Amino acid sequence: MPAERRSSTLNLVYLPLYAAGIIGPAVGAMVVLVGGIPAPFLLGATVFFGGAITIAARISRGARSPAEGSAAS
Repeated sequence: MPAERRSSTLNLVYLPLYAAGIIGPAVGAMVVLVGGIPAPFLLGATVFFGGAITIAARISRGARSPAEGSAAS
């Protein structure tokens, strides 16, 4: 990475982390207000379970990662 672009590149890398740090607690507070104290944990478990199902489905179909696809070409 050229030195003159390093700062803007790092800003783009860290932007989602900063946004999550600002938006996450507000969304979490709303989830607690609507569903009570256990709601964020149940929502988190649902999201992770959905991700696990997605990964399992891709593995069972024999989907290759982008790295494998470029290495095979």
